[in-house]
Amino acid sequence: MSTIRSRLTLIQTRLKQAETDPTKAKRGDQFIAVMTPFYNSASKTFEALDKQFQKLQQELQTVGEWLNEARDINGDYLRTINAFRREVVACGKQLAQQREKEKNDALREEFKRQQKMKPKSKKNLLTEETTPTQNLTEPQFQDENN
Repeated sequence: MSTIRSRLTLIQTRLKQAETDPTKAKRGDQFIAVMTPFYNSASKTFEALDKQFQKLQQELQTVGEWLNEARDINGDYLRTINAFRREVVACGKQLAQQREKEKNDALREEFKRQQKMKPKSKKNLLTEETTPTQNLTEPQFQDENN
């Protein structure tokens, strides 16, 4: 802010010099014609920006006092708060990834369960229940006496 203020002051000084001693201006020099409207516009914009900056500084001071960091003129507490914010965002991303993984795992388990419960085809049933030495036409009964 101080650099901008000093540059605007320099422009204002040069404008005053050019207006008070027009003989120093070179022929065809447009400095006054161009820089006067620029300076007027820039100074108004800068003053508005400076007011917002001062208001922000006051609000940061209030936040610092609320956080018992009133003597922290460098705003180190803001770095701490920002680091905390980044950690919270990272945790949120990790939780979202974990939920997505759990959802995918649950879907995979459900798919496996459904595959196990599907009725097997007749071809698979015959090959699983009979051996090559068994006669497929004879019914298989269990002995009730056992």
